[in-house]
Amino acid sequence: FVVSLPLALYRIRWVILGVMAAFIALCAIQVHYLMTTPEAMNELGSPEMLRTYAKQSFVFYYHQDTHLEFGMSVWANNAWIALQGVLTGITGVYPLRILWGNATSVGMAGAIVFVYAGPWHFFRFILPHGLPELTAVFISIAAGLRVFWALLVPGPMTRFQAVGQAARGAMTAAAGCAILLAGSGVLEGFVTPSDLPDAVKITLGALMTAAVWAYILILGRRAHQAGASADV
Repeated sequence: FVVSLPLALYRIRWVILGVMAAFIALCAIQVHYLMTTPEAMNELGSPEMLRTYAKQSFVFYYHQDTHLEFGMSVWANNAWIALQGVLTGITGVYPLRILWGNATSVGMAGAIVFVYAGPWHFFRFILPHGLPELTAVFISIAAGLRVFWALLVPGPMTRFQAVGQAARGAMTAAAGCAILLAGSGVLEGFVTPSDLPDAVKITLGALMTAAVWAYILILGRRAHQAGASADV
């Protein structure tokens, strides 16, 4: 937690930011396409169905089961997605498929809610838990792609050694993602559906995300400058 994990994340920091930028771009394209192409929006359902989703189903999703049960189910699902991103990283394709699927899904939901309930209605429910949750997904995809890059460009090591080292570092990152997703699961289960002011809920998600980046940039840089190893 002091050396290996922050160092593993620090070494893929630019890849994480690249994945994040690609995700935002894909979401924006999806939202713009659906909002400017009525026939595509109509294929998702009738106006009455989409309005019901935006104003009722989208909100009810965060109030299903008890807070603990919902938070645990969200953690399990997202942790599994993150683990897939790492384990299938060597293919170079499946992590990008995860990125594409998540971006288009969020973009589709965003377009529907934007049209029938307004942008703020979307962001007030997504941002509190979505900021740290998506950060964990970005980390897992970046870690998986780093394994694929080691396969392509092994450097001074043999290809087998380079992939093995990158894969072990990726599994360390995956363990960190599981912890981060537990935190976002708490936010999604207890904070997002709560009666707290929207500003407070979003601030909590932003603070958790900022803490992750501070952890990466401060402890990770320190370990990097000390010549430490992220291998296990």
